[in-house]
Amino acid sequence: MMIQIRRSMTAVAVGVAASGCMVPTESSSGLHAFVGLVPAMSQEAGEVYRQIDDFGLRLNNVRVALTADDGSFLYDSTIAITPGQDSIVLELIVPMTQARRTVSAHVELRDSALVVFSGAEMVELRRGGASSATPMVVLDYTGPGALARGIDLNPRDTTIAPKSTVGFAAAARDAYGDALRNVPVSWTVSDPTAGSITAEGVFTPKGRGETWVIARLPTGLRDSAKVAVSMLK
Repeated sequence: MMIQIRRSMTAVAVGVAASGCMVPTESSSGLHAFVGLVPAMSQEAGEVYRQIDDFGLRLNNVRVALTADDGSFLYDSTIAITPGQDSIVLELIVPMTQARRTVSAHVELRDSALVVFSGAEMVELRRGGASSATPMVVLDYTGPGALARGIDLNPRDTTIAPKSTVGFAAAARDAYGDALRNVPVSWTVSDPTAGSITAEGVFTPKGRGETWVIARLPTGLRDSAKVAVSMLK
């Protein structure tokens, strides 16, 4: 099984195929299956992937697992990759004790142990050969903040003196209003000539005027607060 990741593609393709990349030996071909998978990013996941560096997430490994209907693992492997590399190829052989078997193929793109993208699809295994069809495994963003439905930005609109700073915090919450922990936030300002903001959310003015501080989550969910810079009375 060959896994190939191309970072340069618009919606990252993680291709897994068996066509000619592996030649089974006479002693192993009757005891193993050779599987083809074609995982690909959903449209929403592709949007997240294109901005993944803004949130400090580094995709450094891929996990592939095949599970039977009873929950047992037929195969489970984690492959290290270099963040930002164009492609990676790995060949795997799946042991088989039955002539045919339908399993769930699960693919994860991860930052260390943190699952960032994942997807699953049912796959038919055939002992001694490759699957007749090559199913597609759609990967969705399932990382931090995937369940967020709102952001609480603090402080809200505020006024500061020209030589002072102000720290902002953004708390993500789910559909029930419960807080979500460890959700990465990307900070920007609407007018960089009015001030700048660090990755930690600390705003520093560059002169008098107004600008908007914008907090954004990996899913694209965002909120903003207005900052006015003037002499305080």
